[in-house]
Amino acid sequence: QTSKNLVKKFNLKLKKLNDKIKKYNFKPIFITQAMFNGLEDKRLFLINNELKKFALENDYFLIPLDEMIVFDKNDFFDPIHTTPEGSKKIADIIFPKLYNYLSSKNAFN
Repeated sequence: QTSKNLVKKFNLKLKKLNDKIKKYNFKPIFITQAMFNGLEDKRLFLINNELKKFALENDYFLIPLDEMIVFDKNDFFDPIHTTPEGSKKIADIIFPKLYNYLSSKNAFN
């Protein structure tokens, strides 16, 4: 599948998702993905960029994990699945951002 088709299909899915978000009036939280080799996979790079644009255009909360994390080879069992060390590395980045966001929305009260 071409990059253009991939992006087009992903954007159609985002539009459908956005319709549901508006219909049910909830606030989504998006987190981009990263792999063992960073963003060497062009498809993942394109999808992450589309997600970032979508979140920005709709004022949705996004954690750009792909921009914030550097993995070591021991952080993955295989190209996709993280080891406990890799999962902790992700959690250490995501948790403070989620906590701050949810605190600002009084989600803990």
